Amino acid sequence: MNPPHSRRSFLKATGAAALSLPLAGCSALDSSSGGVVLGDVLISNFYDDPQTVRVELERDGDDGPIYEGVHTVDPPTGRVGGLTVVEATWPETPAVYELTYTVREDETMDVRRVHLTAESIDEEHVCAAPRISLGAWQEPYSTVQIEGRAGRSAEHCPASTRRSQTTSDRN
Repeated sequence: MNPPHSRRSFLKATGAAALSLPLAGCSALDSSSGGVVLGDVLISNFYDDPQTVRVELERDGDDGPIYEGVHTVDPPTGRVGGLTVVEATWPETPAVYELTYTVREDETMDVRRVHLTAESIDEEHVCAAPRISLGAWQEPYSTVQIEGRAGRSAEHCPASTRRSQTTSDRN
């Protein structure tokens, strides 16, 4: 006789199955609102313990993910959260992206998706550099902010966008 399955094993199995299905299909990413230049993906941890995060990135027009990785982010030191930077290795041309990240793989509610389009940024942005913040606030457990503003967090943008911003600032 097979033992009964626990809630945790059920959630783990269904979460894994959900992630193995095409999230939205790269060709199905809605590019009608325009694309963005994507910079680095930043992961900040404000919990007292290290946190493991699975990151997947899809780009409109590509077959399958353009990036997949698992990262363990150290706890904060003092008032500064632990930080891991996933350096941009993807093309610097504008596109629509879908960022999926999983904080706790044993809970399906910790799978989050962020759609990155031209509407994700404003005129001060040189690029979109998403920052996943873990534990910075009580609820939700994680949030995403878009960095990449000229003069503030543009160091996380591709070098070509920083050069063009500097040139346009002089004009």
